[in-house]
Amino acid sequence: MNLQEKFYEVRDLIQRIDFSTLWKNFHPLKFALYDNKECFFNGEYIKKTDQFIGNTAILYQGEYIAIWNLQEEVDAVILASKLVHEMFHGLQLMNNESRFPNEITAIYDYQYSDENLTIKLEENKIIRRLLKCFDYEKLKYLLGLRKYRSNKYPFEFLYEAKIEQIEGTANYIEMMALKQLSLVLFENKIKEMMDSIITPEILLPVRIISYDVGALLLYILKGKNLKIPDDFVDMTFSETLIQGISEVVYTGELKMEKFIKDYYDEANKTIQEAIFLDNVVEDGDYKILGVNVYNAVFHRGYIISRFFVMYGDENHPTVQYGDFVLESKVKGRLSKIYKI
Repeated sequence: MNLQEKFYEVRDLIQRIDFSTLWKNFHPLKFALYDNKECFFNGEYIKKTDQFIGNTAILYQGEYIAIWNLQEEVDAVILASKLVHEMFHGLQLMNNESRFPNEITAIYDYQYSDENLTIKLEENKIIRRLLKCFDYEKLKYLLGLRKYRSNKYPFEFLYEAKIEQIEGTANYIEMMALKQLSLVLFENKIKEMMDSIITPEILLPVRIISYDVGALLLYILKGKNLKIPDDFVDMTFSETLIQGISEVVYTGELKMEKFIKDYYDEANKTIQEAIFLDNVVEDGDYKILGVNVYNAVFHRGYIISRFFVMYGDENHPTVQYGDFVLESKVKGRLSKIYKI
């Protein structure tokens, strides 16, 4: 794959997007495309540093840039919209966004409750209905369910709210950028998101589905001109929405226990295989500096991290690439790394 050709193709598409309609004070940032061997940035191939991990925004040579790890061929329009998503993360960082969750803490502390996830699934079904036919009473009922969850499951609700704020908003920006470039691809994306949020097994891990839930909520609310703060305030928009709302107690059947069990059974299988194979690449006591939080799983004192793990000294971190099981009996620390 030619990174240089893809870079210029995507750059030309991004230049067609009116950023001023996407979010207040938003403008395009520079971006880099990279793979396992090369990195193309700002019109030239550069040496890839350890900062280039995943798809995100990073501070590079004194400015925030968007980066994308291009491992396979991607439609240029789709890639352009996804880079705009990452550019929005740059805007968040430039504005000292304070609503990022503590991802490492959440890996250990987020509890997958049958009731909490069943109600969340019901909320998602309402979001889908609101997209098809908006109704203020349905919206009020949705917010009442969320109020209940915020009271009974405060840690879990706030974590979801923060992901909806950080990633859901960026996903909304991605949607609206895509709409400017291709109405067909935009409509396809909306349909895929509407289907995904009501698929029970996709609620685990909860972080992933929160991208779509947050984006679709914003799309509904902004479509009805309901005011959502576009400044980088302290409270998430999900918390703002339930202010003054009376909680609604869900009385339906609980539906998520099987999916939670399957989720942890699969994690347990991966952990057991890693221990059996005993392919240990690190043994000691280290601070965990980063894992792939997108789909990381914690179970029985082990973390499963796909693609990479970062650990050790914060000033001189060690990065291992690949899929790993981390032995972590103490929160935030690892004692052994198994490669899988």
